[in-house]
Amino acid sequence: DGRQLATTSPPMGPALEREYPEVAASVRLRYSDEAILSYQNQQYYENKLVYADPAFFQLFSFHLAEGDPQA
Repeated sequence: DGRQLATTSPPMGPALEREYPEVAASVRLRYSDEAILSYQNQQYYENKLVYADPAFFQLFSFHLAEGDPQA
């Protein structure tokens, strides 16, 4: 499909934060083509998802159309 991705091992961000004081924070992102999500006893099929660490909303600021970044 022509996609190219660069990746690092998931423990890399937290390890860099521990080892280098100048690294104040890190965020891990994981792309998923498809997933079945469950919420309140209902299942939802979703595609093209990105999972992110909670710190994402502290490092990047933007307006959310819906939802609560603290949830």
